[in-house]
Amino acid sequence: FEGLKSIAKNIPNFINNKTIKITLTNGISAEKYLKNILKNGNVIYSYYLGDSVIKKNENVINKEFGKIYIGNYNNETLTPVKALYKFFNQNNIQTKISENIIYSLWVKFGVNIVLNQLSAISGLKVGDLKKCDLYKNYADKLLDEVLKIAEFEKIQPLNNLKKDVYKSINQVADYGITSMLQDILQKRKTEVEIFSVEIINLAKIYNIITPYNKEIY
Repeated sequence: FEGLKSIAKNIPNFINNKTIKITLTNGISAEKYLKNILKNGNVIYSYYLGDSVIKKNENVINKEFGKIYIGNYNNETLTPVKALYKFFNQNNIQTKISENIIYSLWVKFGVNIVLNQLSAISGLKVGDLKKCDLYKNYADKLLDEVLKIAEFEKIQPLNNLKKDVYKSINQVADYGITSMLQDILQKRKTEVEIFSVEIINLAKIYNIITPYNKEIY
């Protein structure tokens, strides 16, 4: 997300109103940010789901390719979504159109809130993290705070959100090293601002307390 912000001011030099824009960064605010910066439409909601890509010395390791999910928001036209879907799949980039892209983004957001942040603190791979006390003590409490915000944000179906987050968590490979832990290992700035800080800031708007995300931050 920091990279997106740093290049956003230069993007208009390379696009026009017909250009389809997606950002596969984590979090729930990247598309809103892009729309506000570009002001010329065709920003498609999207996210990437797959195993962690691991950088080791000069090598980039990805044992399995993932899939890009795209979709439209509210009453926006599906035309650019369908065009991008066709283009990506014709070029062997696995892509699926989500019927409820905002809900799907929140599911991945919940996964990131739990796995990314707790792995960064513990220094553990996904499989080891899920066995440790930190995960057992914080995962559910962090997700409960996400659900409180999601209710005010009118994310539906709300009753399925926690179940779908855990379903996605269970699909992540045990050997996975989350992007946030990789930031820690590479001594880079982490994405904590688009995870727990996002929850903390939204909680202020809705007058909700979020002690566990505050503690994690």
